[in-house]
Amino acid sequence: MSRNQSGDPKRRNDREQRKQPGDAHNRQKQTKPRNLAHQEQKSPRQKTMSPRKAESIILIGMPASGKSTAGVILAKELGMDFLDTDLLIQRRTGKRLPELIEDYGVDGFLTLEENICCQVLTRQSVIATGGSVVYGERAMEHFRRLGTGGYLEVPDPLLMQRLKDVNGRGVVMHKGQTLEDLYKERVPLYEKYADIIVRENGSGVESVVVEIAEKWQEFRKGPGQEQ
Repeated sequence: MSRNQSGDPKRRNDREQRKQPGDAHNRQKQTKPRNLAHQEQKSPRQKTMSPRKAESIILIGMPASGKSTAGVILAKELGMDFLDTDLLIQRRTGKRLPELIEDYGVDGFLTLEENICCQVLTRQSVIATGGSVVYGERAMEHFRRLGTGGYLEVPDPLLMQRLKDVNGRGVVMHKGQTLEDLYKERVPLYEKYADIIVRENGSGVESVVVEIAEKWQEFRKGPGQEQ
């Protein structure tokens, strides 16, 4: 009787082995709800995140449309960094834009511009681009992933008043092309890549900055997004 009460060592081992799978199963059942809860906490954030809702604002438009001027003020107002891609190109190459256009030709410069713009990885920034950047499809798709495209639209007559020194500004134009030709050629491209459009009608840079910020905030919410 004493041997039966204490139990055979072999039988005790068998009973302990039979208990172990159950215990492991119980432990798995206990940890599983915590993992699911952790995943459920992440899912709302994952749902709302989208490459098209990234943080930066990319300003596009004709030369002398005020992208750099408005961009600096906008960056200060929103607490963002500021980047001018024309200045970036000059810094990378050590040459001014007119020199680069002269050295590379129009097509060569456009390739150079596109390659450098595709390397921009800055976040939470206002990016003022060169007027010719819209010719580079790869660059524009890259900027699309970085943030919101804002087109600063300037009426043709006002633009002609501002652009008096085309060569000095480094405007990318083919030989024999006029400013009016350039305007008509580029406007459809600006509209194609624009998420928001702000019309600059001579009312001043401050009103332009305010309108860009307001339209950007509205665009970021998107349809059906909570405020």
